[in-house]
Amino acid sequence: MSKLEAGLVRTQVQSFPIDETLSRLLNEFAPEADAKALRFNVRSADAEVSTDPVLLEQLLRPILSNALRFTESGGVLLAARRRGAALRIEVWDTGIGIAPADQSAIFDDFRQLGNPNRDRRHGLGLGLAIVRRLATLLGLTVSLRSVPGKGSVFAVEVPLAAESAEERSVEKSSAA
Repeated sequence: MSKLEAGLVRTQVQSFPIDETLSRLLNEFAPEADAKALRFNVRSADAEVSTDPVLLEQLLRPILSNALRFTESGGVLLAARRRGAALRIEVWDTGIGIAPADQSAIFDDFRQLGNPNRDRRHGLGLGLAIVRRLATLLGLTVSLRSVPGKGSVFAVEVPLAAESAEERSVEKSSAA
C-alpha cells in the first residue's frame, strides 16, 4: 500500500494468456474453498490480455479472498468472458452480499463491514482499497453488483491483446 501511495509501483504491460493467471489463482485458493466445503470453479477464456500480469493477480487476490471469507455455503466462481475489445474477469460468490449503501465505501482505506470492534484477526480493511488503487494504476475498471443475503459479483475489464482482438474480428467477418 505504501509503495502504491508513493508512486513507486511501475506497470510492466505485456500480452499474456489469461488462463495461466486463472489457473494459478485456482491452485492458490482451492485449499481454502475445500476447507470450508465450498465449490470453487474457474471458467477459462482461451484469450490473451494486455496488462501487467503480476499486478492483475494482486488485484484479483483480495477479491477472491473476500469472496471465500464471506461465503459460508455454495461457492465461488472465477470466470472470464470476452466483451468487445476487453475480457471481463468476474468473481461470483454466494456470500452475505453487500448493502447498496455500503458498496462504494468498501473500497475506502481501513473500511470493514461487520467488524465494528476493528478486530485485526479479520484483516485491516485494506484489500479492496488496494484493488481500487491497482485498478487505477492499470487503467482498469472494477465494478460490483451485490444483493444482501444472495452474494456479490466483482468484475474487472481487461483489454484483450492486439492479436486476440484481431483474431476475433477475422472470425466475425468469416462467419458473416
